[in-house]
Amino acid sequence: MDWPAFSPDMSPTVHLWDELNSQVPFFGHQDRLDQLQNAPTWQWIEIPHNFIQQLISSMSRRILACIETAGGATRY
Repeated sequence: MDWPAFSPDMSPTVHLWDELNSQVPFFGHQDRLDQLQNAPTWQWIEIPHNFIQQLISSMSRRILACIETAGGATRY
């Protein structure tokens, strides 16, 4: 391949982090340190399994899109 193997277009984990980060306002409303420390774990558990499965299922489309654009930007 003529482009980096670690392209964000190829990484479904980027979308997982985006999903987790969408819960950031929740983190600021914790009164106790233990609540703040556990908030990311609680939010991680709340990510729907079908969301993760969709990311996994999209890998073949991601690879094809990356090949079609020769490593350029994709819709992912």
